[in-house]
Amino acid sequence: MSALTRTRTIHELFVQQPARLLGTGEVWRYCRAHGVATCRKTVRDDLERLAVQGLLSRHGADNGRRYLLVREGR
Repeated sequence: MSALTRTRTIHELFVQQPARLLGTGEVWRYCRAHGVATCRKTVRDDLERLAVQGLLSRHGADNGRRYLLVREGR
């Protein structure tokens, strides 16, 4: 599974639910259901990468952190 495919799948989940905060566990379950999950840490790293790229915003402490889609114009 390529990192690009996995990242696109994760981003699509957030696009489908733009106003919803999502945690690593929920995103990991979504990835597993779509056949793109490797392990929970990989998904967590992908979420952090999307946040660094400015596509997701971080909410909460490191342990239990959730993410939200950054919408253009905000």
